Parts: sequence; C-alpha cells; structure tokens
Amino acid sequence: MGLLCLLGVVKSFLSFLFFQVINGYFVHHFSPEGIPSVRKHVVFVIDESGSMTGIKIAQTREAMVTILDQLNEGDTYNIVTFRSSVKTWEANRMVPVTPTTIERGKSFSRNLQATGCK
Repeated sequence: MGLLCLLGVVKSFLSFLFFQVINGYFVHHFSPEGIPSVRKHVVFVIDESGSMTGIKIAQTREAMVTILDQLNEGDTYNIVTFRSSVKTWEANRMVPVTPTTIERGKSFSRNLQATGCK
C-alpha cells in the first residue's frame, strides 16, 4: 500500500478535479464544467487469456460496466476480446450508444472469462 499526496493544488483548479479510489486503485479525472461533451468512438480491447485469471478479469468486468455507464448518446463503441483468437462483440460495425446497447454491452462484459494459456 502506498500514499498519494497532492500538494500545491491551485484553488480554482479544485472546481473541476475528480479523484476516485476503488479497491485500492485510483482514477484521476480532469473535467472542467460547462464544456460540451465530445462524441467518442471507442473500441475496448480486452485480454481474456489465462494470464487474466482471477482478480484481473474480475476487475476488468467491473471496470467495463462502470465505463459503459459513462458513454453518452451520440458515442459509438465495440468490444474486441482476444486469447488464442480474436472475437468482436458486434462484427463489422461500431455500436451506437443507447440504453439498450449499453445493457447488452454490460451483459457481454459481465460474462468475460479468462481461459487458455498463461
């Protein structure tokens, strides 16, 4: 376990600082308020090989569910997994973000399995 110190942070900077700690890992976001969202096209590439067995694949599943919830309508995404072969969640297309496609992506992500050679 370590200690993270943020020193000398300018007061106005704090108005758009976001710092999140989950299960001993941290994420640091800088997101000024009042700036319009930019359309994103995201391809998630996920390792499902045996080297991801245990906590690694569990953290990946959890992260995917969280990240998918942060996509916005107007964004598109797809999920590519690999182990001994490559598999695309939705072949040959980017999937538009809707409540339905986010739930489908989360369902796919919850079923990620680390198998194969380490």
